[in-house]
Amino acid sequence: MELSILREFVRLCEAQGLRYYLAYGTLLGAVRHRGFIPWDDDIDVTMPRGDYNRFAEICASEVRPGFRWQSYSTDRHYPFLFGKLLRDDTVLRQAPTEQLPFQQSVCIDIFPLDGGAESAWAALAQRLIVRICRMRLGVGIRRRPLRRHLVQLTWAIPRSFAISVFEAMTRVVPADRSAQWICVGGPYGHRRQSIPRHWFGSGTGQVFEDLTVVGPVRWDKYLAQLYGDYMTPPPRQDRVSLHKVTEVRLGDLAPKDTGA
Repeated sequence: MELSILREFVRLCEAQGLRYYLAYGTLLGAVRHRGFIPWDDDIDVTMPRGDYNRFAEICASEVRPGFRWQSYSTDRHYPFLFGKLLRDDTVLRQAPTEQLPFQQSVCIDIFPLDGGAESAWAALAQRLIVRICRMRLGVGIRRRPLRRHLVQLTWAIPRSFAISVFEAMTRVVPADRSAQWICVGGPYGHRRQSIPRHWFGSGTGQVFEDLTVVGPVRWDKYLAQLYGDYMTPPPRQDRVSLHKVTEVRLGDLAPKDTGA
């Protein structure tokens, strides 16, 4: 199912000339396993902010039936700063968000890459804005008690205001004029996800299962910054999914023909 979504994503990007790169465990899987990490069950890609915004626009008219773009702009209860391309005929709920009233389906995660502020004070302001906006959108996500109490302090901020502030921040340092790209919606800390722009470059081919897709030019440096010794698998007892899935319904088990 996820591969069918990735095929549709790649089709749209290639048809529209949009830049994208495999990211996180998906890139690691391509390099180390030439596909999925056997115990990792999702797909992550990144796009420079301009390409990401354009992708969101074209999905309204160009995406094939059965697929849908999802973000905080399309679903008022959506709790993330990044978007998803999902399969409409599926259900996939995970424990932290299962109670939230937004569509939860088999999907791939699509993370925007934003420009990183250059001065120390501007970088600090950028981190604080991202953290507050991220907490406000995700205020309904289940968390450990101490973290939950901290996040709930952001209830006082109107959701629409938080989104407006976040989007204004993404325009302050345009990605294509910045030496650093930051994946602000990603799963790791701000500094760990601050990547030199030239590491991405024009991209380089990677094999992922039966697809040839695009990864960063300096994929080795990218993976080393995120994971250290990325070619050594973790101990066997740690080879488990980090996603606590509570419900799965796959609808039509045969993935739709995407023309790939």
